[in-house]
Amino acid sequence: MKAIILAGGYSKRLWPITREIPKCFLEFGGKPVIDHIMEKIEQVDDIDEVIVSTNKKFEYFFVHWIGNSKYKKQIKLIVEETTENEKKLGAIGAINYVLEKAEITEDFVLIAGDNLFECTLKDFVEFFKSKNTISIAVNDVKSFERVRKLGVVELNNDKVVSFEEKPQQPKSTTICSGIYAFPKTEIETIKNYIKEGNNPDATGFLLEWMIKNNHEINGWSFEEKWFDIGTHTSFNEAKKFYQDMKGTVLVTGGLGYLGYHVIEELITAGYNIKVLDLDLYGFPPDEKYDFIKGDIRKEEDVIRAMEGVDYVVHLAALSNDPSCDVSPDKGIEINYNGTKLVAKTAKKMGIKRLVFPSSCSVYGAAEGVVSEEDKTGPLTLYAQTKLASEHYLRSLVDEKFDVGIFRFATLFGHSNQMRFDLVANIIPVEAVVDGEMKLFGGNQSRPLLHVNDAARAIVAAIQHPEPLKGEPLNGGNTEQNYTIRELTENIQKNIFPDINIKEFPDNVDARSYQVNFDKVKTVLNYETKTDIIKGVSEIAEKLKNKEYGDPRADQYFRVKHIKSQNIVL
Repeated sequence: MKAIILAGGYSKRLWPITREIPKCFLEFGGKPVIDHIMEKIEQVDDIDEVIVSTNKKFEYFFVHWIGNSKYKKQIKLIVEETTENEKKLGAIGAINYVLEKAEITEDFVLIAGDNLFECTLKDFVEFFKSKNTISIAVNDVKSFERVRKLGVVELNNDKVVSFEEKPQQPKSTTICSGIYAFPKTEIETIKNYIKEGNNPDATGFLLEWMIKNNHEINGWSFEEKWFDIGTHTSFNEAKKFYQDMKGTVLVTGGLGYLGYHVIEELITAGYNIKVLDLDLYGFPPDEKYDFIKGDIRKEEDVIRAMEGVDYVVHLAALSNDPSCDVSPDKGIEINYNGTKLVAKTAKKMGIKRLVFPSSCSVYGAAEGVVSEEDKTGPLTLYAQTKLASEHYLRSLVDEKFDVGIFRFATLFGHSNQMRFDLVANIIPVEAVVDGEMKLFGGNQSRPLLHVNDAARAIVAAIQHPEPLKGEPLNGGNTEQNYTIRELTENIQKNIFPDINIKEFPDNVDARSYQVNFDKVKTVLNYETKTDIIKGVSEIAEKLKNKEYGDPRADQYFRVKHIKSQNIVL
């Protein structure tokens, strides 16, 4: 008997986690999924060879793994000649490919490579041998909502009487776990299924077809834990079960521009995520995290969101000067009083650390290059609320409650929750859409920071082993201090050489500051990755491909959106 492990998918639903690593090499309980599977296979004496199916993109992982294999079973690798999701063979196509390439002529067990299961594979094989028919391992997940994304089974005693792949109205809560056994007599059936041009994707489609064509299938039921590592929800559930999750992070304002990148980076780093957000700007929540629609000004919402949380990243705020100027009272209420409530509740509920993004705008109109030790002088209400929040947060720090504070440079770069009301982000819109770049003033200085680099700094603060004690860290790169003229002309020279700049010399923003960012490099061992040209080029390419729809839409501009939607703050 052979065992086939299918590991040829690209797992786009789990990106960014699986963008550059196959699902079966994700670790749970200190070892990758494929080792969990192999340990089960090793216990089955009937299996004499394991065949692993993957794609060309991830071939290296498996070659390295097989080369360091500790297992007694012989392992063979079959590689599909595909490097991207759109060209993959599909699960059934991959099975057919393996059957032909490995010249299999005997019974075989088939296991999906994203399966984590605590049942005994040996018992399943014994069941298969007793039936001598197609057999599947089934599990009652006791949730109609959950089974809508899985293959749903109806049993009459052991016999499978119906099978539906991802039904909208499931007939039962029993699912096929991705563990199968096929007698050698069905090998030609699988090959004929492909030859007839049937759907080569999920294995469930093959089972549906076989039942319709009167092939007997039996289901072996097990009650032990089972996880299909195909979504962020199941990924997090498995992490919790195997006690491998680093902790739960609450991200307030997670549906915002920076929030998207913070969540992606935290998930990649192995954290479970909760998001508290009012959902003002029309960017939908994601299944990757637990979403709570709520207000940081309401104690009951904050307490509910912080249950079971280890860390807080407090992003929720009116996020620029014009937003605060729309309603100064609301600016203070949200940015300062809301921060006080979040921090006070976090400390009361035993949160380990809160990370807060302040702003370099607290330096106001500074001369020379300023550092954390220099005087602040906020010129706007937004900057004043940030500085006041810093002071309050520092007052809460003690041995049990730590605070990390970043005075971030002006952000730029693409986000799936995009903003174009930022100085560097609007320039490619003007160039691509308007055919003319605008320069207001020009001599005022700004430090700039890619939004993903800001997110990486926040994760570094969450993970830092020593107390941060509420001491502010300037977040950015000293080499990315620009005057607005230097910024605009640099972008013109490197990205839009054929686009003219129209100047408005009398329209000058009083804020001007250059900032030193050496301290954050020392404290957190942190370096930025994305410079202004790379970041703006990405936006320009997406604009040319019309990936933002209408980049002048109100949704991308905080104040315009608040006003046009008549949002009551």
